[in-house]
Amino acid sequence: MGLFRSEREFLNAAASGDTETVSAYLSKSKKWLKAQDDDGSQAIHLAARNGHTSIVTLLANAGASLQAHNQENWATPLLEATKGGHTNLVKYLLENENVRSVSTAPHGTTPLQAAIIHERYDILQMFIDAKKVDLTAGDPPAIYCAVINDRPAALEMLLAAGADPNVMRKREVPDRSDEFFGYSYTTRTKTVINSPLQAAATKNSTVMLEMLLKAGAQKLKDEHPLHSFAAHGNIAAATLLLEYGIVKIGDKNDTYQSALHVASEKNQPEMARFLLAQGIDKDMPDKERRTALSYAQQFAMREMIELLQGPLPKRETLPVKKIEAPAPIIEQKPTPAAVVPAAQPIVITTPPGSPKDVEVWTLTGAHSVAHITVMPVLNKKLTELFNFESRERVTFSENLATKSELMGPHQSFDAISDDALLKAFSEYTRLGGKADEDKVFKHTIAKTQLKKPAGM
Repeated sequence: MGLFRSEREFLNAAASGDTETVSAYLSKSKKWLKAQDDDGSQAIHLAARNGHTSIVTLLANAGASLQAHNQENWATPLLEATKGGHTNLVKYLLENENVRSVSTAPHGTTPLQAAIIHERYDILQMFIDAKKVDLTAGDPPAIYCAVINDRPAALEMLLAAGADPNVMRKREVPDRSDEFFGYSYTTRTKTVINSPLQAAATKNSTVMLEMLLKAGAQKLKDEHPLHSFAAHGNIAAATLLLEYGIVKIGDKNDTYQSALHVASEKNQPEMARFLLAQGIDKDMPDKERRTALSYAQQFAMREMIELLQGPLPKRETLPVKKIEAPAPIIEQKPTPAAVVPAAQPIVITTPPGSPKDVEVWTLTGAHSVAHITVMPVLNKKLTELFNFESRERVTFSENLATKSELMGPHQSFDAISDDALLKAFSEYTRLGGKADEDKVFKHTIAKTQLKKPAGM
């Protein structure tokens, strides 16, 4: 097929990064900018999807809109670049004044949500630093999005950036459906409002619950996070809720069930024992006048029946934590994108002309450790950042003469060598870091192969 005659050839060139072909097409006519793929994506979307910054720049200079969206999911070039983790392209787009849709979109996913969902934490930090993001916008808003997608690392970054831990998600859901002549339809909807704290309870996440509580999160009046955690038997989370005074031990849901009813129904005897030790009334009736024992007897749960019929456990009183007011947010100059927002810049100096390499391990956040090697002979500094929360390693290479820095792709722990991972975990724990070994080494190293670092 001849050149300048095929929209498909032009789109393929943009998708593959063929600058020469794209330039040749545009030199003949700008009409190719309106060419569309099957899903309505234009050349600028395809180039952004594959991280071709030079092609996106070329197309933008020729008149392509950086705000253009496709027809299928309303994706913009920024959304495509974010989903693909193309940090250099994201940086270029953010520096363009015409790019505004970071946290809002008429339809579909926003770039901010995509950074959270796809765990593009370096890009999420770029969004925060760019000051173009509204952390309360979108459906769901950023905090809520991080919680419902089980992204504690993103939640930590957002809270550190000053996001409101009580931002609510409001949505319309069907309230009543009718059926006529075999066809069903919704006749009425209702507005449902949920808090991030209840969302964390629904996800059964103790980690995210504690983050939210420390940031001052509260539940809504008609929400019952204690019941949610009781269903999962999550005593640690239930303890946090009681210590922070978010719930009371005898709280009931809309059917008058206590948390003990739920624990009994879901056969969680340890949770039931914990609730009884906190003074919950085991004879409290629900809306149908049934007690927790009634549920246990209905499902023939022997251990639960014996617990509820036996003597009460020794009473325990939990201390109530004092919730401190959040510290004022001090605006800081944007810092280079990093996987862990709490990380501080690390400076290693070597004597001029020193032929020896310098190697350092240091904690860079609650969930990460950095391995830094300075090589004076090569005029180079190499930094490996291991994040034990997201199970990723990212590498930074810096030219000590020019101060230019290149960031490598994110690598799953499953893709790196056993020796490298074991060494990183050993240094992390030696320095005081704590992480769940089962999660760190899943799919990589059998638990029986692990050796505890010296002194542990």
